[in-house]
Order: sequence, then C-alpha cells, then structure tokens
Amino acid sequence: MKNKNVKKVIQCLLFVSLLLVFPLTGLAEESPEGLPVTGFEESNGDEWTTHEEELAFLEDVANQSERMTYSQVGTSVEGKPLHLVRVGFPEPPTDEEIENGRNMLVVGSQHGNEPAGREMALQLLRDLAFTENPELLDQLSETTVLFIPSANPDGSEMDQRRNAEGMDINRDHLNLWTPEIQTVAAVMDQLSPDIVVDAHERPGDAGDPDMELMWPRNLNTDNQLRELSEEMVQDHVRPEVEEAGFTTGLYAPFSSTIGLETVFSQMAGLRHGIGLLTESPGMAEPESRVQMQKRTVESVLEFYRDNFDEIADTVSGAPDRKAADGADQEPFYLDGADNREPPEWAILDPAACGYLLHTAQADDISRHIELFSLETEKVSENGVFVTMNQPMMTVVPFLMDERANYSMVAGLALDDCSDPGSIDPPDIPEQSEPAQYETDFSEYEVGQTPGDWSTMWRESRWTVLDEPNRLEHVVVGADGGSKALTWDQVGEVYGDVELSGVVRADGVSNTMFQLAFHMSGEADSTNGYYLDMRHSDASSSANRVRINSWIDGGFTQHSTAELPFTALEDTWYEVVIQREGNRIRAKTWPYGEEEPDAFQVTHIDDTLNHGKVGLVHFTGGTVNEWAFFSVGTGGESAARAPENLFDPEVDKTELQNRIDEINAEELNEENYTEESWEALEQALADAETVLNNEDATQAEVDAALEALNDARSGLEEIEGTPISAHDLITSVENFAEDGAFENDQTVRSLTMHLTSVSRYEEQEEAEKVLRHMESFKQLLDYQQTNDLISGEAYEALNSDAESLIEKWQ
Repeated sequence: MKNKNVKKVIQCLLFVSLLLVFPLTGLAEESPEGLPVTGFEESNGDEWTTHEEELAFLEDVANQSERMTYSQVGTSVEGKPLHLVRVGFPEPPTDEEIENGRNMLVVGSQHGNEPAGREMALQLLRDLAFTENPELLDQLSETTVLFIPSANPDGSEMDQRRNAEGMDINRDHLNLWTPEIQTVAAVMDQLSPDIVVDAHERPGDAGDPDMELMWPRNLNTDNQLRELSEEMVQDHVRPEVEEAGFTTGLYAPFSSTIGLETVFSQMAGLRHGIGLLTESPGMAEPESRVQMQKRTVESVLEFYRDNFDEIADTVSGAPDRKAADGADQEPFYLDGADNREPPEWAILDPAACGYLLHTAQADDISRHIELFSLETEKVSENGVFVTMNQPMMTVVPFLMDERANYSMVAGLALDDCSDPGSIDPPDIPEQSEPAQYETDFSEYEVGQTPGDWSTMWRESRWTVLDEPNRLEHVVVGADGGSKALTWDQVGEVYGDVELSGVVRADGVSNTMFQLAFHMSGEADSTNGYYLDMRHSDASSSANRVRINSWIDGGFTQHSTAELPFTALEDTWYEVVIQREGNRIRAKTWPYGEEEPDAFQVTHIDDTLNHGKVGLVHFTGGTVNEWAFFSVGTGGESAARAPENLFDPEVDKTELQNRIDEINAEELNEENYTEESWEALEQALADAETVLNNEDATQAEVDAALEALNDARSGLEEIEGTPISAHDLITSVENFAEDGAFENDQTVRSLTMHLTSVSRYEEQEEAEKVLRHMESFKQLLDYQQTNDLISGEAYEALNSDAESLIEKWQ
C-alpha cells in the first residue's frame, strides 16, 4: 500500500512539473493516475462522458482540490441537475464576492449532439483545479473561472440538438421559456461575467477550417465591448489556435444567427460582456475536436490575463454607456449586425424613450423583468413604465416592441416620457375565460354527426359510433383540402388554450391525424395551428410529431421531433397541444402508457390569437376515430382521458406476483418492529381481498400494489449493530454478483461515493459523511429512474443509506 501511495505522489509531481512547463495546453490527453479523468479520457476518446460519469467526475475534482466547488443551480426538463462550477485560488470566493469581482464563464453543450465543448469544459476545470503554473494561480486569485459544463444534459443523453421538449435552447436567451436557459440567465444576471465562451460544434462539418469563431455582432451591443471582443478573436485567439496547429475562420458570416438576439453568443454582448462563440467540426476526430476547443479557451484566458485592466474597465463602463444611449434615444436596431445592414423597418431612429405596459403584460413578462434586472415603475392603476434609460435597455425593445421578431408583449412605445402615468396603457389581447370542456361522444346519437359540432372549410363524413363510443371521420373529397369539425360549445377561443384527445387511424398514407386550434378563414384562406403525427412509413417526416400552421392557406412546418415509439395504424394514441403566451407545445403517446412529463416539440409564435378548435384531416380515404376530446381555455388544462375509457380487463398479475415474492422471502417477525410488521400484514390482507374481488377496478388493484410496496419498503428492522459505509460497499458488491446493475460503471459510481464516506467515517467528519450520503442517495434515485439498478437492490441500498444518515445526524 505504501509503495502504491509513493507511486501516486511521483505521478502527481510529474503532472505539476508538466503544468509549469506547458501551462494547461494538452495536459488532459494523458492525465496521471490519481487525478480525476472524464469518461471520454478513460475510453481514450472512444466514448463521450456519460451524465453519470460527469457527476462522479465533478465530485472527485471537488474532493481532491480546494480550488473547485460546484453546486446545482437548476434542473433540465427531465430533472437532471445543472451545475455551476467555480474555480479560484486558493479557493473560490463566495457568490457575493464573485458578483462584486471579476469572472468569466464557459458554457458547454447547449446542443446535445455537440459534445466536444462539454468535454473541454470538464477537462479545463480539472486542469485549472490542479495547476501550479504561477501565472495561472495569480490569475485565479483575482478572477474566478466559472463553468456550466452541460447546459442541455437531456439532449446530451439523447444525442440530439434540442432539449427534451424539442426546444433549441440556444434560441431561447431572450424569451426564457426553457428551464435550462432560465438557469443560465439567472447565473448571467447575478454574476455578470466579463467574458462568456459559448462552446458549439458543426455536426455535419469535417473541418477546413477546424475552429470557427464569432463575437457579439448585434448592433445594440456597446461599441467598445464589441470592438474588444473582435480584437480578442481576430488578434489573439485565432493566431494562438493556429499556432497550436488548427486552422481557423469566422463562423458562417451570413448565418441567420449573426446578431440574433435569441442566441447566447449575442446575448452575452447585450448583457454587457465580451462574448465568444466556438464551433469545432463535428465530423473530425473526437480528441482533436476537444483539443481545439481547449486551446481556444486557454487563449481566451491568456487574453483575459494580458488585458485584465482594459477588460475590467470596458465591461464595467458598458452598462452606463448603454443607459446613456437609451436616455438620448440613440438608434435601436431590431435586426442587422456589424456585417449586415439592418432593413429599414428595423431601425428605430430615434428609439423610444420607454415603453408603457398594461399591468397584465408586466405580469406576463415577470420572469424577464427578474432575470434581466429590468427597472420598472407602476405609473397608474393599470400602467407600468419601462424606461430606456437603464443598463438593460439592450433587450427592452426586443421584448416589448410589437415590431420585434420575438417580442413577448406589444408595449406602447413612447416618444415623450415626461408623464407616462397620464397615458392610457395598451389594451391587452383578448383572453377567453378559464373553462374546461370534455366529451367521450357517449352523449350523442349513434349514426349521426354530433349535434353541437360544425363542419369548417369543406364537407366530410363525421359519424358517432358505439362499442366503444367514438367519433369516426371518414375523409371524403379530393386530397389536399383540409376538412375540420369544430366544437360549437367551446366557440371562438382567444389566447391560451390546450387540447387533448384519444385517436386511432386507418387507411393512412402519410399523416395519421391532426388536432387544431385558432382556426379561421375560408377554404382557400385557412388559418390555424395544429399538431399532426406522421406514420412510421410516411414518404417524408416518417414517425415524427410536428407543429404546423396555415396562414392564409399557406402551410408551414415549424417544429418536428422523432417519436419515441413506432406510429402504427389501428392503435390508440393520446395527444396534447398547448398554447401558452407565444409558446406552442405538443406531445403524443400510446394510450394506456404514462403521459410523458416533457412535451416532445415546441415552437415560438404569436401570429394568431383567436379561432375555433377541433379535429382535422385532408387525405381522402383516411379514417380517424376519436374516443375522447377535451379543451382547456384561459389557462386551464385540458382534461386527460380516463384510464378506463375502453373498460379494459383489470390486470392483477403484478399484484399477485408481488404477494408471492413477499411470501417467498419467509420474513421473520422477530427481526422487525411491531408497528411495521403489522402494517405489512394488513397490506398483504388487503391485497388478497382485492385479488379475490371480481369487481375490483384497475385503480383499486394499483392502489393495493402501491400500499403493499410501501409496507414492504417501510418494514423496519430492530436495531442491531449500526451500519457503516463498508457494509454498504459489501452490499453493492453482493448485488453486483447477482446481476442487479446494468453495467460496471453503475457499480463503480456507487462504490466511489461510499469509499469517500468510509474515509470520512474513519475521520469522524459527520458533516462530510452526511453530504456525501445525500449525494449517494441522489445517485441511487438517478439509477433507479433510468433502470440502471434492480428494484430489490435500490430498496435495500436506499434503506441502508437512510440508516447510515440517521446514525450520523
């Protein structure tokens, strides 16, 4: 054991000496034994780091280096943690000290299928946490380097660009709909980094050039900041990266994202920081992609170090300079960039001195007011004034001017702001009253079109059927003409709305079904938003769910996502489409399965604000059968179909199996507390009663199973010898031998946590034991949610973990 420790010390000294000679560059290619390595490094670049490996890596770095701390600052759509990593010397300052000092931020993998930036962030934070380079240590003593390594963990796990709701989060830095970008915005708002690095890749590009770069080119960015950002890219970063052997270029100079206020690299400038977009070639060798990303950010650190005072002065002065521009009503540009002339409509010259909102509009953008630290003033009973004489005037017209491409509200632009309270605020868009409607079509006469529904645009054949109750739509007439049936009881819907239905299809060529809202117009000028689902064998967009629209008869596909199941005929599906503000979201899943928490596809649009709701199709010969339909207006949810919609046969198999499993355990009453034993006996008796009840519903069976599982997991052993982390490690190893884990990495991540706990138990450091055991429990929950651990192993290890926590509390 002593020889092994000596070996590790020698390796660590070698690592330190390398850092002194070669500051950071390339060090993580062969990280010495004893220092944390990423999953990517461990596989020699064959596999990207998994989410689970990232969690273990961050914990290891934090345990081994006092220079690095991290905390969860948000969650993804699917509940994965978003971490903010802080690196400083001799240790990171508090967030309050960071806020009042100097810092830079590196964000990786906003797009989940662009992993090199994430790997760069993980390696670089580790390298900084262990460097002994004097220049870097001096820099870390006056500058905190921040990382959000994985901004889109759901997308990374699914290897897809968008998040779990089908939203491109790097188009959300203005509207702030997604939980991921709300988290990034909160960090930006609180800590105001001097420099922001937004790491991306070009998935379809093999190189030539290798690394493409861009600075904030939005015309509303402070001029001095934009010039300094350009200088950093052109005069420092590009030469340094090229000297390292990589070719460079500017990112897509004519791309629609150049200057776009919704993307992070541009919002960095609008938030008064120096910004850098990095784009490595996604088809190049993985290790090369990571290294060019690392060399790029290392050169940014060098530029920050060499120009520290100028950067601090420029960044610190930008808010006041922009507030002065707002006060002087200097021109504001709703489009354009420093390399692209803005169109005439986009030039506000002079700009408004401020915007008057209705109080309801101010409520609608409350998260923007908070996360951009916007200054507002209530000036009348229903009036809220937002002045342009404030630092964040850089986003005010983008959010509040009805001419802006992605505005959240239509505020009243004021030319004279001397007395905004004397001006009537704008009328708010009409909103339907909160209400809910639902039908399973059982109230209608069989063989007829439902009485309080109306055809729209074109005639078709709509017939109520029974056994089971349903509305059949046999699409008649020529293909290509939409045929809708709208619900008169609901009528014209204004603003927010949600639709839900249960449907199956037959005779499908491409599109299986459509569900629409805000429908209006005539047959040759249709308007509306709708969801459709494409058959698995469709000629285009196969096996996908889509959000589309008709505007004056023209079709537009807005957003699409691959379905997590195979879309088949003669299969019942549940479907939901929702409009909230300017966000439209949709999802569909097989009826009888659990509704997914996340929407599958999302689109931002507010072109249409009112119209009718109903069922639609256009392909002649297709047959849709709707067994359930519901509507929620004015912010109300649409009801979901009941579980017994088709009176399915009650399935007691799982309950019977669980009873048999518990009986087979041959539990000894003497080993458990009286109260918990009696609870288990009662749950078993109740379960037997349900099994023997021929009229028991599925809900009763499920409730009995849940109660039985709760009673079994709640069985408390009479206290004996206190449990230890070593005991837990033994349990993990035993379960591993029994095949209770999905893979070896799952086992390693658990034993790694427990080894740290065991060490802290020996040192009697209760606080560290408790903190690491809470982390261990979170890891167990993650593994259980993702089917990486058997139910038996999860219950046993979770129970023992609770006992160990109780022991040290």
